[in-house]
Amino acid sequence: MKSLEEIKEKLKELKPYLKERYKVKEIGIFGSYVRGEQREKSDLDILVGFDESAEIGLLEFVHLENFLSVYLG
Repeated sequence: MKSLEEIKEKLKELKPYLKERYKVKEIGIFGSYVRGEQREKSDLDILVGFDESAEIGLLEFVHLENFLSVYLG
């Protein structure tokens, strides 16, 4: 299980790519990880804000979700 700091660092590394590829403006974590209540089976709750110019459809959104899932483990 990754720590909150490890996840934040990975998201920081990814942000330039996400901005270019998906027009991600902001990305953050919420839920049990932020509260320090995560367990071995906890999911990771991520909030993504897109640039106003982003025209992201369902398939692109699912691709982003899958990409983050694989990258963050």
